[in-house]
Amino acid sequence: MCNDSKQFVELRNLEQPEEVILGDGHAVKTTSRGTVTLRMRLSGGKLKRCNLLNVSFTHDLSYNLLSIPQVACSGKKTEFNETSCQILKESNELIALANRVGSLYYLDCESGDHACVA
Repeated sequence: MCNDSKQFVELRNLEQPEEVILGDGHAVKTTSRGTVTLRMRLSGGKLKRCNLLNVSFTHDLSYNLLSIPQVACSGKKTEFNETSCQILKESNELIALANRVGSLYYLDCESGDHACVA
């Protein structure tokens, strides 16, 4: 889920708004979905372009959110440890890193001219 319409490279309106229940139990409305392209920072400063499909847009979020079940449904794997998370293709190729800060994992990425957290 993304809170900034400028981060979408493609955005389409839904016929009807949908309600999404967040992890803390409160609900937000989404009125459109689309594609967000990010540049993921990998080890050694390497950047990898990544397209996130079917991303819900809602301006009611403080942070952008990435759903681990959605990542798994797309055939990707996640590996968590105490300090980080890796997202891998089926071939075990690294496609994204997230660093743990407190109880959240923040993606190390860029989106256009904006830093991205999820």
